[in-house]
Amino acid sequence: MESNNDWRDNQCVEFMKESFSSPKVLVVDDELVHRHMLCMMLTEWGWSCREADDGVTAVEEVRRGLLMPF
Repeated sequence: MESNNDWRDNQCVEFMKESFSSPKVLVVDDELVHRHMLCMMLTEWGWSCREADDGVTAVEEVRRGLLMPF
């Protein structure tokens, strides 16, 4: 039997899947573990995820993505 939290979590995941069609996200954080955890969650929801460890790298990724989307 599902708990209330499991039900809400499943509903949230389904909502995210239905609301976005192959969304792309750039996760920027200086902590490797934080980036990996967030990208794992987003990937499970069907998002395409890239990572950057600082602002400079993030800007480079955005510029690169404008020319060649990931």
